[in-house]
Amino acid sequence: MILMLGIMSIGAHKFYFSHTIMEENEIAGSLEITMEVFTDDLEKAVQDHGEPLRLGDERERDDADARIEEYMRKHFVLETNNGKIYYRFLGKEVENETTFCYMEVVPYQGFSMMQITNTTFHGWFAEQENRVTIKANGFTKSVTLTKDRPTQQIFN
Repeated sequence: MILMLGIMSIGAHKFYFSHTIMEENEIAGSLEITMEVFTDDLEKAVQDHGEPLRLGDERERDDADARIEEYMRKHFVLETNNGKIYYRFLGKEVENETTFCYMEVVPYQGFSMMQITNTTFHGWFAEQENRVTIKANGFTKSVTLTKDRPTQQIFN
């Protein structure tokens, strides 16, 4: 289930929302993570004072994925009872106004408690809401993380 942010937006959007789906893949022993964001918000957040990133454009900067990964590692943090969960950044896919960032936790062994922190774009937009849906360990739960409440715990 992927929420299509781009369909909801024409030109500059007036709401600030991301949706992350974390889904257990029992066969692969992994937790697959897809974060869906507005492309212009992502460009603004990871842009330095140099050349624009131009995500999804033939002129996209060579270091775009590395910049996105660095940003995600700072702003999207997963922890369990056993400590911080390391995820691999697999890459991104740009579809018009929407960018899908793909990450993966391997090996994934379940959890009794997961703490999710998502401060993506909170530095840019006070109204930013980051919904996280997890489908793992036989259940589905969602949390919405805001600037006032950027961290929540999910219990199995």
